[in-house]
Amino acid sequence: VLELQEALDEVYEPWRTWLRHSAAALAATAPAECCQQMIEWMMERSPWQTFAPELLEITELPYAEGLERLCRLLPGDTAHIALGEKLVQMAFVEKQEFALHADTVKAQSLLLQAVRHAMGGATQLLCAGLAQRVLP
Repeated sequence: VLELQEALDEVYEPWRTWLRHSAAALAATAPAECCQQMIEWMMERSPWQTFAPELLEITELPYAEGLERLCRLLPGDTAHIALGEKLVQMAFVEKQEFALHADTVKAQSLLLQAVRHAMGGATQLLCAGLAQRVLP
């Protein structure tokens, strides 16, 4: 996936959305030693950054599932604070009404589970971050 990122980013919409969707599904199957790189790659190419919001109904839930799967592979003894903050922002990104769909809440829930994995056992840091207005 990392080797194809330049080509994937140069494709026009709606093909870019479909190719990123497929590449994210592949990235989500990465082994534990590659999970940090794949998470970063996926975070830079979220379905909300495309110019095809009408495809969120198809792309958002699988993206959240893959991201949560990768975050489960992160070392549990380390708090990945920056990642946790980005995931919280993603979970609560403001969406246009037409971009909402039946799986919006399920995708949001998976992103919040990913936050829990990213923060390891440091739930007090997560609460402190939320108290400091990490939310958009």
